[in-house]
Amino acid sequence: MRKNYISSLFILTLFSLYLNKNIISKKTDNKNKIQKSNNSYKKNKIKLSDEIRPSDISRELFCDVCQAIIKEAIKNLRYLNKESDVIFYLTNGICLKNNFNDYHFSKPEMEIGCEVFISEYYEQIKKLLIKRNPKIDNENNLIQKFCFEKIKACNGVNLSNIKPIQSEIINGELYDIENVEKTYKVYPRIEEVNYEDETLKNEEM
Repeated sequence: MRKNYISSLFILTLFSLYLNKNIISKKTDNKNKIQKSNNSYKKNKIKLSDEIRPSDISRELFCDVCQAIIKEAIKNLRYLNKESDVIFYLTNGICLKNNFNDYHFSKPEMEIGCEVFISEYYEQIKKLLIKRNPKIDNENNLIQKFCFEKIKACNGVNLSNIKPIQSEIINGELYDIENVEKTYKVYPRIEEVNYEDETLKNEEM
Protein backbone atom coordinates (compact mmCIF):
# COMPACT_ATOMS: atom_id res chain seq x y z
CA MET A 1 0.00 0.00 0.00
CA ARG A 2 2.81 2.35 0.96
CA LYS A 3 4.64 1.52 -2.27
CA ASN A 4 1.54 2.37 -4.31
CA TYR A 5 1.20 5.66 -2.42
CA ILE A 6 4.84 6.60 -3.04
CA SER A 7 4.53 5.58 -6.69
CA SER A 8 1.39 7.68 -7.14
CA LEU A 9 3.04 10.66 -5.42
CA PHE A 10 6.08 10.34 -7.66
CA ILE A 11 3.89 10.25 -10.80
CA LEU A 12 1.91 13.29 -9.60
CA THR A 13 5.17 15.17 -8.94
CA LEU A 14 6.45 14.38 -12.43
CA PHE A 15 3.12 15.41 -13.97
CA SER A 16 3.17 18.68 -11.99
CA LEU A 17 6.72 19.42 -13.17
CA TYR A 18 5.68 18.69 -16.74
CA LEU A 19 2.69 21.08 -16.52
CA ASN A 20 4.82 23.83 -14.96
CA LYS A 21 7.44 23.42 -17.67
CA ASN A 22 4.78 23.77 -20.38
CA ILE A 23 3.23 26.82 -18.72
CA ILE A 24 6.64 28.54 -18.41
CA SER A 25 7.46 27.63 -22.00
CA LYS A 26 4.16 29.09 -23.27
CA LYS A 27 4.68 32.28 -21.24
CA THR A 28 8.19 32.65 -22.69
CA ASP A 29 6.87 32.10 -26.23
CA ASN A 30 4.10 34.66 -25.72
CA LYS A 31 6.60 37.14 -24.27
CA ASN A 32 8.91 36.66 -27.26
CA LYS A 33 5.98 37.09 -29.66
CA ILE A 34 4.95 40.33 -27.94
CA GLN A 35 8.53 41.65 -28.02
CA LYS A 36 8.86 40.77 -31.72
CA SER A 37 5.53 42.44 -32.41
CA ASN A 38 6.58 45.58 -30.52
CA ASN A 39 9.96 45.69 -32.28
CA SER A 40 8.26 45.29 -35.64
CA TYR A 41 5.80 48.08 -34.76
CA LYS A 42 8.61 50.40 -33.66
CA LYS A 43 10.57 49.61 -36.80
CA ASN A 44 7.63 50.26 -39.14
CA LYS A 45 6.13 53.19 -37.24
CA ILE A 46 6.51 56.48 -39.11
CA LYS A 47 7.31 59.45 -36.91
CA LEU A 48 5.07 62.48 -37.29
CA SER A 49 6.78 65.55 -38.69
CA ASP A 50 6.53 67.47 -35.41
CA GLU A 51 8.50 64.69 -33.68
CA ILE A 52 11.55 65.09 -35.93
CA ARG A 53 11.32 68.72 -37.07
CA PRO A 54 14.01 70.95 -35.46
CA SER A 55 12.70 73.97 -33.57
CA ASP A 56 14.37 76.41 -35.98
CA ILE A 57 12.39 74.99 -38.94
CA SER A 58 8.80 76.21 -38.97
CA ARG A 59 5.81 73.95 -39.63
CA GLU A 60 5.05 76.06 -42.71
CA LEU A 61 8.52 75.48 -44.15
CA PHE A 62 8.37 71.72 -43.45
CA CYS A 63 4.97 71.52 -45.13
CA ASP A 64 6.25 73.46 -48.14
CA VAL A 65 9.27 71.13 -48.36
CA CYS A 66 7.10 68.00 -48.16
CA GLN A 67 4.89 69.22 -50.99
CA ALA A 68 7.85 70.44 -53.06
CA ILE A 69 9.68 67.10 -52.86
CA ILE A 70 6.61 65.23 -54.14
CA LYS A 71 5.84 67.82 -56.84
CA GLU A 72 9.41 67.82 -58.15
CA ALA A 73 9.58 64.01 -58.03
CA ILE A 74 6.37 63.62 -60.07
CA LYS A 75 7.53 66.26 -62.52
CA ASN A 76 10.92 64.60 -63.07
CA LEU A 77 9.95 60.92 -62.87
CA ARG A 78 6.77 61.31 -64.96
CA TYR A 79 5.61 57.70 -65.56
CA LEU A 80 8.71 56.03 -64.11
CA ASN A 81 8.16 54.09 -60.90
CA LYS A 82 10.77 51.31 -61.00
CA GLU A 83 12.86 51.10 -57.84
CA SER A 84 16.10 51.77 -59.74
CA ASP A 85 14.65 54.92 -61.36
CA VAL A 86 13.27 56.24 -58.07
CA ILE A 87 16.53 55.58 -56.18
CA PHE A 88 18.54 57.24 -58.94
CA TYR A 89 16.35 60.34 -58.75
CA LEU A 90 16.35 60.54 -54.94
CA THR A 91 20.13 60.11 -54.66
CA ASN A 92 21.12 62.63 -57.31
CA GLY A 93 20.79 66.01 -55.68
CA ILE A 94 17.11 66.07 -54.77
CA CYS A 95 17.80 68.78 -52.17
CA LEU A 96 19.85 71.14 -54.34
CA LYS A 97 18.69 74.76 -54.19
CA ASN A 98 17.96 74.94 -57.91
CA ASN A 99 15.21 72.35 -57.49
CA PHE A 100 13.12 74.80 -55.48
CA ASN A 101 12.15 77.66 -57.75
CA ASP A 102 8.98 79.62 -56.98
CA TYR A 103 8.03 78.06 -53.65
CA HIS A 104 6.87 79.98 -50.59
CA PHE A 105 10.27 80.02 -48.89
CA SER A 106 13.71 81.00 -50.16
CA LYS A 107 15.85 78.39 -51.89
CA PRO A 108 18.47 78.16 -49.09
CA GLU A 109 15.68 77.56 -46.54
CA MET A 110 14.08 74.93 -48.77
CA GLU A 111 17.44 73.21 -49.23
CA ILE A 112 18.05 72.94 -45.48
CA GLY A 113 14.47 71.83 -44.82
CA CYS A 114 14.74 69.22 -47.57
CA GLU A 115 17.94 67.74 -46.11
CA VAL A 116 16.32 67.35 -42.69
CA PHE A 117 13.16 65.92 -44.25
CA ILE A 118 14.93 63.38 -46.48
CA SER A 119 17.24 62.24 -43.67
CA GLU A 120 14.13 60.96 -41.84
CA TYR A 121 11.67 60.10 -44.60
CA TYR A 122 13.87 58.82 -47.45
CA GLU A 123 12.55 55.23 -47.26
CA GLN A 124 8.91 56.33 -46.98
CA ILE A 125 9.20 58.74 -49.94
CA LYS A 126 10.91 56.01 -51.97
CA LYS A 127 8.10 53.52 -51.26
CA LEU A 128 5.47 56.15 -52.01
CA LEU A 129 6.97 56.86 -55.44
CA ILE A 130 7.50 53.18 -56.28
CA LYS A 131 4.02 52.04 -55.24
CA ARG A 132 2.18 54.90 -56.92
CA ASN A 133 0.13 54.35 -60.04
CA PRO A 134 1.42 57.05 -62.42
CA LYS A 135 -1.91 57.11 -64.29
CA ILE A 136 -4.01 57.67 -61.18
CA ASP A 137 -1.82 59.07 -58.40
CA ASN A 138 -1.14 62.69 -59.29
CA GLU A 139 0.84 65.07 -57.06
CA ASN A 140 -2.26 66.25 -55.18
CA ASN A 141 -3.25 62.68 -54.24
CA LEU A 142 0.25 61.84 -53.01
CA ILE A 143 0.60 65.12 -51.08
CA GLN A 144 -2.73 64.46 -49.35
CA LYS A 145 -1.79 60.86 -48.59
CA PHE A 146 1.72 61.56 -47.29
CA CYS A 147 2.06 65.20 -46.14
CA PHE A 148 -1.40 65.44 -44.57
CA GLU A 149 -2.49 61.93 -43.57
CA LYS A 150 0.68 59.91 -42.92
CA ILE A 151 3.13 62.33 -41.28
CA LYS A 152 0.75 65.27 -40.70
CA ALA A 153 3.31 67.83 -41.87
CA CYS A 154 0.65 70.10 -43.35
CA ASN A 155 -2.22 69.64 -40.89
CA GLY A 156 -3.29 73.06 -39.59
CA VAL A 157 -0.81 74.83 -41.88
CA ASN A 158 -2.07 77.56 -44.20
CA LEU A 159 0.46 78.33 -46.91
CA SER A 160 -1.96 80.67 -48.70
CA ASN A 161 -1.09 83.37 -46.14
CA ILE A 162 2.60 83.15 -47.05
CA LYS A 163 3.63 85.20 -50.04
CA PRO A 164 5.68 83.07 -52.48
CA ILE A 165 9.22 84.24 -53.10
CA GLN A 166 9.53 86.33 -56.26
CA SER A 167 12.86 86.01 -57.99
CA GLU A 168 14.71 87.08 -61.09
CA ILE A 169 17.99 86.40 -62.84
CA ILE A 170 20.72 88.99 -62.13
CA ASN A 171 24.20 88.42 -63.56
CA GLY A 172 23.36 84.77 -64.16
CA GLU A 173 22.26 84.19 -60.54
CA LEU A 174 18.76 83.82 -59.12
CA TYR A 175 18.04 86.44 -56.46
CA ASP A 176 15.12 87.18 -54.21
CA ILE A 177 13.78 90.49 -55.57
CA GLU A 178 12.76 91.76 -52.14
CA ASN A 179 16.24 91.16 -50.70
CA VAL A 180 18.34 92.45 -53.59
CA GLU A 181 17.83 96.09 -52.62
CA LYS A 182 18.56 95.33 -48.95
CA THR A 183 21.73 93.49 -49.96
CA TYR A 184 22.96 96.44 -51.99
CA LYS A 185 22.28 98.77 -49.06
CA VAL A 186 24.27 96.60 -46.67
CA TYR A 187 27.04 95.80 -49.14
CA PRO A 188 27.69 98.78 -51.46
CA ARG A 189 28.72 98.14 -55.04
CA ILE A 190 32.45 98.08 -55.84
CA GLU A 191 32.23 101.31 -57.90
CA GLU A 192 30.68 103.14 -54.94
CA VAL A 193 33.48 102.02 -52.62
CA ASN A 194 36.17 103.06 -55.13
CA TYR A 195 34.45 106.41 -55.68
CA GLU A 196 34.37 107.12 -51.92
CA ASP A 197 38.08 106.18 -51.59
CA GLU A 198 39.06 108.50 -54.46
CA THR A 199 37.00 111.39 -52.95
CA LEU A 200 38.71 110.98 -49.58
CA LYS A 201 42.16 111.01 -51.21
CA ASN A 202 41.38 114.22 -53.14
CA GLU A 203 40.10 115.93 -50.00
CA GLU A 204 43.25 114.99 -48.06
CA MET A 205 45.43 116.45 -50.83
